[in-house]
Amino acid sequence: HATWVCLCLFAIAFTYVTVQVSGRPFFQWYTLLARHSSKMFAWTAIYGFALSLLPGTIIRLLRQLAYRDMTPKSLIWACTIRKQIGVISLYFLSLHVCMMLLIFGGEYFGFLIDEGHMEWNDEASMLAAVLSTSLFYITGIASLPSVGREMNKAQFELVFGPVVWSALTLGVMHVMFLGVPSWVSSPRSPYSWARSMPPITLMASVFPLFVMFIKFLQSCHASVLKIKKWATSRHQFSSIHASEHLFVIDDVAADV
Repeated sequence: HATWVCLCLFAIAFTYVTVQVSGRPFFQWYTLLARHSSKMFAWTAIYGFALSLLPGTIIRLLRQLAYRDMTPKSLIWACTIRKQIGVISLYFLSLHVCMMLLIFGGEYFGFLIDEGHMEWNDEASMLAAVLSTSLFYITGIASLPSVGREMNKAQFELVFGPVVWSALTLGVMHVMFLGVPSWVSSPRSPYSWARSMPPITLMASVFPLFVMFIKFLQSCHASVLKIKKWATSRHQFSSIHASEHLFVIDDVAADV
């Protein structure tokens, strides 16, 4: 099932990228083999990683809101394949990295280099890409059964909590640092907005941003519940302490 899900994601990315870039000026079909296939691999990877994190986040949010287990069977099924989706997404990420290492240069990506150096947003994008990739590989290694069995609960929660969410955030930042200037440019570029279709970087960011928004809501609600629990326990402690103090006063008064 995980394989079919990822193939569907790749089919979506392949179709959109092919239709969009084929409307660009001076488009050559052979560029789909390397230059634009790299974009398809990246899109599939980031959607796959986001999809692997969504079911668990929704389940936590539902349990927090309902205060009991009301998990739909579809979400339980999604959780059973999320690890496989993450591993396959790591494969697509590796394809993107390898492809970019092979073709990155002035012929295809000269627009990123101005007078021998990049703009700040392009530099930031490259840094975010490297950090995101390294963190995703850490989660991939931790997903190996031989490694996962040796991890304790704290290590597991660290890797599949802050580490994997940081990887997704950095991955989205990598795309947005490259894409945002073309999203807001006026007039719109005939390359980025070919066929009047939204830029590929914009479409590749929408779903991961949605998943991150759901995670933000879940984290905020969890924090509110923790604060309420702390406030309640503190109030109960204060009440008990006050009652014991009254008993002491009564005992002293009785002795007098």
